[in-house]
Amino acid sequence: MGITPTASSPNSCSEEWCRKGLGAEQLSPKISDTRITNLLFIQCGFVVDQYGGVTKAAVCALRNAIEFSSISGVIETIPGGKSKILIQVKLGVPPENKVVSENEETGNNHTDSEMGCQKQRSAASVYRPMKVDLTHVAEEFPHGKLLEVEVVGGGLSFSTGRIVQELGNKADIAVYVLASVSVGFDNGTRKENDDEILNQDATTTNTSLKTEDGF
Repeated sequence: MGITPTASSPNSCSEEWCRKGLGAEQLSPKISDTRITNLLFIQCGFVVDQYGGVTKAAVCALRNAIEFSSISGVIETIPGGKSKILIQVKLGVPPENKVVSENEETGNNHTDSEMGCQKQRSAASVYRPMKVDLTHVAEEFPHGKLLEVEVVGGGLSFSTGRIVQELGNKADIAVYVLASVSVGFDNGTRKENDDEILNQDATTTNTSLKTEDGF
């Protein structure tokens, strides 16, 4: 369980990090154009929660990605040190059982006949990811600035064949969540096509490399 931050404390931190005066600052994309221009490394993790706790699975997937890492050398590499570390999290979360129509998802109220086209129901449906409490996701990081967390459809949900009521089970569903954690910094420079790239994927700007150059 996290501690409510004060004006002088980080935006979000777990009880452990708050006791030590640590915690990542959450950046809002509405008031900041901060982005990862220099990507240092990416870590991936995955976890299955056999009792269907999607937020718990997301948090554990993040821990799986980062808990065996030491970033001491990275801190020395980043201009400004640990306070300038940028973190981008992407979660692959199973879809909800509810199937949402394409018109509901996009706000388009026209029927297929009005649009003069025929669509199969399966092609006009959108599966929304299960809801994750992103507050708990943010609490996992002791340093740096956390960019907007991206949650996309992915992972897996499946039947366990059992319901354990004393553990709060409401259905016999297990969930499998994947996480990627990108770490880097913003050098402050902007290229002409940066905004176009970020509109496609808000994680980082990118660089084309060749294996012959040692990459």
